[in-house]
Amino acid sequence: MICVSLSEKTIQETINVLPALDFVELRLDLIADLSIEGFQKILDLDKRTIITFRPNGTEDHVRMDYFSRAIQSGATYIDIEYECRTGMVQQLADRVRKTGSQTRLILSYHNYELTPSV
Repeated sequence: MICVSLSEKTIQETINVLPALDFVELRLDLIADLSIEGFQKILDLDKRTIITFRPNGTEDHVRMDYFSRAIQSGATYIDIEYECRTGMVQQLADRVRKTGSQTRLILSYHNYELTPSV
């Protein structure tokens, strides 16, 4: 199975693309008009998903709200950066256990200085 990383500009563009895909990574930090209501519409489509929300200036409590909603809605995966030092990783793990969710956590590490350009 192939996972497609989506970085559509709006909620509606994202919703329009989703029906054609089986497995998607949703880059929430790249959706310009992101809102909890719009995000819930995406989650309601019940797709196999990786929810990614890189910090990019967004406060952790806002990201946590979106990740929590993803857990409640049964997102397949949540991708959080390994470098996150705020305790968010542990909070998410605790939330998954507490709710009995099947959501799994991905800890990603991105090293743009040592990664070859090829």
